[in-house]
Amino acid sequence: MRERWKAIIDPPNLKNAYVSNTGKIKYLNTRGQWKTTFGSKQNGGYCQVKLGRKKWCVHILVAKQWLEKKCSAFTVCHHINGVRTCNFANNIQWTSQQLNASLRMNSSMCICKKGRYFSKFIFDGREIKSIKDFDTPQLARKNALIMRQTMYNHAYNQLIQKEHDRIDEDEEKFATDHCQNNT
Repeated sequence: MRERWKAIIDPPNLKNAYVSNTGKIKYLNTRGQWKTTFGSKQNGGYCQVKLGRKKWCVHILVAKQWLEKKCSAFTVCHHINGVRTCNFANNIQWTSQQLNASLRMNSSMCICKKGRYFSKFIFDGREIKSIKDFDTPQLARKNALIMRQTMYNHAYNQLIQKEHDRIDEDEEKFATDHCQNNT
């Protein structure tokens, strides 16, 4: 991936600060020197950088400058590969709070019944279990991750589609109302 830079315009009060599509932050420090950093790992494992008087999460700065929000319900961003220090633009995705909570890594597990292993995880507040059984707990957990990601992708695309449908309905209603008012 070729590194590219954009000025940080959101939040609007940051001056002389840039973010790259690879998750680097470049800024002018108080001594008038340009500094480049990936940020430092903070509580929770997220990289943060101090710009001005405030600390900012690098993945949020990357998302705000590089990623389009495909739906108004998407108010948080998450790391697609689950690695909180990997802040490449292609590894970050806007999502909803509810979907983000469904992706917690510790919610994927397996259960053992009669010497066989089954996938089990929580998604959208519901417990999901596999019908198929597996020889090892590792295979059952791997299957749980795949099932959960599939359900996430489906729910993610449904949110986008619902928003597009709502916009289409609003535009159609506006056109109908506008035509009736002009006759």
